[in-house]
Amino acid sequence: MKIQRFWLYGLLFICCMTTLVFQPILVKAEEEKSELISKTIQATQDIPYLPDHYRYIDWRQRAVEFNNFLFKTNTADIIFNQEEKNTGRAALGIKTYLDEGMEEPSQALTLIGALLSTEALNLNILNEEEISKLMESIESYYNIENGEGTFLNYQEGNSKEMSFWQQLYPSIVYFMLMDRYSPTVDSDAMLQNIADTWYEVVMDLGGSDGIVDFGYTGYDFKNKIPFDNGKWIEPDAAAGVALLQYYAFEKFGDRKYMKAANLCMEYMDDFDRNPGYELLYLYLPYLSARLNSTGDYHFNTAKYMEFFFTESDYRREYGIFNDDYATGLIGERTQYGGSPSSFQSIIGATALVPMLKYDQRYAIEVGRYLLNVTNNLNLFYDEDSSDNANIVPLERVEKDGDARQRHSILSGTYLGLLATMIEPTNVEGILKVDINQNDYYVEEAKERPLYLLFNPHEDQKVVEYEPQTTGCVSLYDVVSHQFLKENIKGKTDIEIKGNEAVMILEIPIEEGENQYSIDRKVEHGVSADVPLAVNILDIPRYGVIDDKYPINIDIQTTDEAAVSNIKLSLDGEPIFQNVNYTKPYELEATKLENGYHLLEVEVTAKGGLKDYSYARVFIQKDDQPYILNNQAIDITKWEYDSERDISLTNEDKDALIQGRIVSQPFAIDFSQVPLLDLEVAAFSGSWSVLLRDVESGHEFYLLKDSTDAGHIISNMNYVLHRLNPGKFNLLGKHEVQLVVLPDENSTVTLKQVQIFNEGIQTIEESKWKTSFRTEKITHWQSRFNALARLNYYKGQAVIRNLNPDGNGGMQTHYFEVDLSKHPRFKIKVDEVDELWSLLVYIEGENRGYYLQYPTDKTGTFSYNISEVLEKALPEGDLDNQVNLQFWVVCNGHYDSTVKVDYLRLDYEKNWFELTAIILLSVLSVTAICVNVNKEN
Repeated sequence: MKIQRFWLYGLLFICCMTTLVFQPILVKAEEEKSELISKTIQATQDIPYLPDHYRYIDWRQRAVEFNNFLFKTNTADIIFNQEEKNTGRAALGIKTYLDEGMEEPSQALTLIGALLSTEALNLNILNEEEISKLMESIESYYNIENGEGTFLNYQEGNSKEMSFWQQLYPSIVYFMLMDRYSPTVDSDAMLQNIADTWYEVVMDLGGSDGIVDFGYTGYDFKNKIPFDNGKWIEPDAAAGVALLQYYAFEKFGDRKYMKAANLCMEYMDDFDRNPGYELLYLYLPYLSARLNSTGDYHFNTAKYMEFFFTESDYRREYGIFNDDYATGLIGERTQYGGSPSSFQSIIGATALVPMLKYDQRYAIEVGRYLLNVTNNLNLFYDEDSSDNANIVPLERVEKDGDARQRHSILSGTYLGLLATMIEPTNVEGILKVDINQNDYYVEEAKERPLYLLFNPHEDQKVVEYEPQTTGCVSLYDVVSHQFLKENIKGKTDIEIKGNEAVMILEIPIEEGENQYSIDRKVEHGVSADVPLAVNILDIPRYGVIDDKYPINIDIQTTDEAAVSNIKLSLDGEPIFQNVNYTKPYELEATKLENGYHLLEVEVTAKGGLKDYSYARVFIQKDDQPYILNNQAIDITKWEYDSERDISLTNEDKDALIQGRIVSQPFAIDFSQVPLLDLEVAAFSGSWSVLLRDVESGHEFYLLKDSTDAGHIISNMNYVLHRLNPGKFNLLGKHEVQLVVLPDENSTVTLKQVQIFNEGIQTIEESKWKTSFRTEKITHWQSRFNALARLNYYKGQAVIRNLNPDGNGGMQTHYFEVDLSKHPRFKIKVDEVDELWSLLVYIEGENRGYYLQYPTDKTGTFSYNISEVLEKALPEGDLDNQVNLQFWVVCNGHYDSTVKVDYLRLDYEKNWFELTAIILLSVLSVTAICVNVNKEN
């Protein structure tokens, strides 16, 4: 009996110790109870509440003028007849650009946008016959004759000539269109076929296995396979597919569409880095908020708002402008000092605003964004022009460039969707924003007037508000959850505090109605009620975080959302966890890696409700984290080997470079993921930056024939491989120099040149198993290597060689490894086109060591890493504790593949210990069973 109890107590002791070890640190805390729940976004901290030189522009009138020009004036043959395609009926086309020739194919996007705006503006400028003709023309973009059987942006479209966004977005706006117009004979069948086609794409891209991967350029509908052009991928296509599938579910009621939408949103939720390419990602905040509000979902709306307001990690320097120039617009952030695009900028506003209907916490953020974007859209118009230039917007503008200016009819056709959302009030700078305007597939019975009014002024303002509801009405503020006015008729005054917002829901009141029925109407009409918000305070974008830096967190909850857990993570790895929170957590930077990182706070409340806040920071764990840190005065000391030299500008003390200049030598370790960080003030012509290897004298492009200005950040490993394919082969530590080279007779002006290590955290042994999960390894490509792509397809990890001049491979993260435990790397290769190989790298070393030499064999392979390294390195040169990285290489021609079933990293089993553990477990279970039986 004593022995049995000994085993029982021993087992209980083990359980208790396990609980203590893994229990989070308890810190007494009280979160703020509040009815006013608001969210902030780090990237918008510098966006002004009221733009400088703000003036209200009557965008509705401008949209009306554009649509009248398009459909009534037609002085430039904007609308033309096209050949019969796909439907057997003659079709109309609309030019994409004002200066475009008639031979250029029309786009479905332009036709659909024109009809959407005309309906939104309620112009009645088209009769039923004209509308019918345009609707039939849209149906001609359902590509039957090419054998693909899907809706595309061109009538003779070949899906392989388009990337995901052009394949998807026409279908999305077609769904929007048919929510506003009466169905045609064929429209419902077309919509269902479109939805079914994209559902099958989801299933093909992994949905049948419960996990999807959209890490491709597009989809080949003829051969029913994804394709990669080797230049870029568009993972945010998952956002577009999710939106389309959700619309299909709301229209047709088939749950399979919700299944596909959910798979796509789960894929998006797994991204830590911004996956945006063109515009599909702009719908993520809206779709996430709507799904969370109307269904049992917990998608990360806070992350998607961060994506909306930051630059893409999958498209160089692309995203929303949040500096002094073109704030709120979307485009190339550094090209010619900044080159926003009208189409994306207009779509962005229409995509974001409706999310407030389902998440009231962002009312202030969306309000000031909308003020800035509507103020700066005027950059695309030439108001002094007497011709169509003041009606048709420019496709894009450039801050420091002088490119050919093209007037975009495509952009103009969508202006009506933005224009009908906004109208002025009696107070300058306060807009009345219709939140319902661009929300599609909603129940009309539940739709009540809902308007945002944001006060950008510091003092309180009184706004005159006229309800849209006839009769007696009460005005309920969805932000504060209070009635602003009750039982009123006609115009009334609304008081709005400085820098705050209200969202007014109009509640119709009938005579004799009691409070219970009014409360039921509020409950029935309000979707935007998220009772939890967490915000990281007072950290500027990429602000320097050094040791013991206080991380201030603001948590706002209602009584229904008691906080149960708070977690801080850096680049997805937890660094701090509390049950509650009372004082700023002091970040221990010495335990982290220098460089740019993403700080995340996750708060969990009752019922599993979660909220997040993000801050992009610069970790500085020592006084000098930079490999190279040259300000303008330092740059003037670089060597120059031309007649023209370097000088400081009188006005800004920037370095004006007029010829080739070379920095002093410095040491760099390519295994540490170095980043080049430039501040470019101006240029007078294209310019380049090269990296010179001191030992060999070889030079490699870091920037080639650039026309960028502003803050430029480049992953050096990525661009060195991409710009110097088959030539760049430096690994580990090297002595190098930077070369800056303006074109002949050109100049470039630099504020500073910095190089530092991004400092990716190594993965601990406890995370090895999850690190090799497919959803993790498919995201490795976002920050590492340009020579290969890795995708999950049909249950396999497919590694594709994208090096036109040699081998291509994918590298892993670094793993903390104890070589004395005899680690083994296992891989199962299912298929190979030509040859494959496997290498291991020790962090800091300038060469890799083969675990598997090039082979065409398939099957399961296991490698003793310690033995390989001990043979390759001199005795005494190898430590037991090392950080290891693995490369799986496709040794074949361009576009050849290696298909892998799984990758694993494990320590060699100690059979004595394993046997003892198994024996102890068996004895413990036996003792418990015997003891329980005797007591019974």
